Amino acid sequence: MAPAWSDVLYVLLLASVCNVGLQKPSSAPIYAELLARRYHGVAGELMIVKDRTVAMPTLVGSATDWLAKFGDVPAELRQAASRQAPTKIGEMSASMLPPRTRIVSTQAVDAIFTGSDFDAHWTAFYRQFDARGWISFSDVIVTDSGRDALVYYESRCGGLCGEGGYVWLHRGTSRSQWVVTKQVISWMA
Repeated sequence: MAPAWSDVLYVLLLASVCNVGLQKPSSAPIYAELLARRYHGVAGELMIVKDRTVAMPTLVGSATDWLAKFGDVPAELRQAASRQAPTKIGEMSASMLPPRTRIVSTQAVDAIFTGSDFDAHWTAFYRQFDARGWISFSDVIVTDSGRDALVYYESRCGGLCGEGGYVWLHRGTSRSQWVVTKQVISWMA
């Protein structure tokens, strides 16, 4: 027996109230904005992107002065970043990135960096990938309004060249372009 229309409407209403089945905004415009930035002096478009996302480090247990750097970040994003595991390691696919972004196997990049001669490793990396470095992003955390997002990144561009941190992005409406509002660097080499 087919369900009554009132039952179907109730399920659809419940799903929309609970955000069940609703898609978050595409991550490609967010990652495009991040790839348009510089990381430790290297333009993002000159880097390759690893094919695996990185896990966003939790803010739980952080020092008070460190947490103060996130004071103007929306509470919803701070709460999400304070979960035990805010994001997980996963696949970074071409559909998540802007067109023409070069995605390279994490395994292929990591295979170059075995041993202790980092200068030789970086020379091999530059030659093999014709890039100035690599960058990895976490999955994107987006507020329910779809107007604020938080991403963690790690970039490397040489033996003592690299950084990692959090980026808060905002847009005025759900159809506006994403703009980096704040970057909090957590480590630098």
